[in-house]
Amino acid sequence: MYKYIVVLFCLLFQNIKAQENLVWVLPALDNDVVKQLNLENNNFNNATTLDPLFAKLLLQKKFKSNEKIRIVHIGDSHIQADLMTSVVRKEFQKQFGNAGRGLLFPLPLVRSNGTGDAIYTSKNYWTGHRITKKDTLNPCGVAAFVMQTNDLIAGFNLKLRNEDTFDKITVFTNKAVNEIDLSYNIMENDLHCYKQNTGVNSFNLHRETSSITIKLSANDSIRYYGTSLEKNNGGIIYDAIGANSARYLDYNRTNLFWEQLPALKADCYIISLGTNEAQDPNVNLETFIKNVTEVCTKLKFISPEAVIIIATPPVSYYRKTQPNFTVQSIANTLIKFCNNNNYAYWDLFNTSKGLDGASIWKGNNWLNTDLVHFTNKGYDLQAKLLLLAFANSWNAFLEKN
Repeated sequence: MYKYIVVLFCLLFQNIKAQENLVWVLPALDNDVVKQLNLENNNFNNATTLDPLFAKLLLQKKFKSNEKIRIVHIGDSHIQADLMTSVVRKEFQKQFGNAGRGLLFPLPLVRSNGTGDAIYTSKNYWTGHRITKKDTLNPCGVAAFVMQTNDLIAGFNLKLRNEDTFDKITVFTNKAVNEIDLSYNIMENDLHCYKQNTGVNSFNLHRETSSITIKLSANDSIRYYGTSLEKNNGGIIYDAIGANSARYLDYNRTNLFWEQLPALKADCYIISLGTNEAQDPNVNLETFIKNVTEVCTKLKFISPEAVIIIATPPVSYYRKTQPNFTVQSIANTLIKFCNNNNYAYWDLFNTSKGLDGASIWKGNNWLNTDLVHFTNKGYDLQAKLLLLAFANSWNAFLEKN
């Protein structure tokens, strides 16, 4: 953290100010949309804790350095589908450079919903589950999922849409895997053998590619936890880690997740959880905040220089009958926790007009028919609100420096 602050002061002596080309300008929200929100709440509170992140972003923006800045967004079903986070990722990479797609998991191979920017095929049959299932024999890893096959030789093909490319790949497997074979660009083939596999292995490819075939060999069942796709240049990597029905508790009790997470080398964590805890009107808020504290403590332990942003959960209904009052309790509890412990937070709940906002979002078809999840328009609006909060804090950082 401190080296970036020192470098930042050096830059200031070179008269680096908030020049027009550094200011982050986003398209204005439609006036009719603005009237149905509480935009005065749409900012990062305790924002000075984000200065180390903004200092890194300033270096990247000004000098186009070769450094990667990694944002890891952890959440539940709102994050698993990558509808909101894909919009945020594209805008961040537009502003600060594209350092790669980041963490992916082959959700279609285990018959779950996932991101739309990657295609997977496999000749093997895989079983899998998400982090909400407590399974000590087959725990989930860094992507909040695991998939397994009893075949001793197995693999899959991954292809990115939209002409995106990568030339570095990190593969997360169980330690029983003793051979990883990477095939790409038709003629390129890299074979790696291990006497003792660590479970996290990174490879620089000979050239950029948009697709790759990963073949694994093992002396026991193969377990796969995810793939990180990167470019060998500087910029932003924006990971979305989410699982349907996930809670703070589910992440806390999954040890392998915490063992693998440091490999991402995050500079910023965004936590978007609380929706599923709020489905229980009798939720114990004292127990809830203990789980929040544990997550934050673990993040600070594995990434002591990373900044943390906690989001309050979005508006929703309880059993489709009425606005969910427990979401308000969860939001208020998170805000108090962040203020007491000096964590940055983004108050999505009150930006959405709180309890009154549930009916507003429903009336605008921003809420989906289950009145807990959101339509594409709803997630797109949430993305724009998060980006606006980032842009406002970034521009304020430029102004004061």
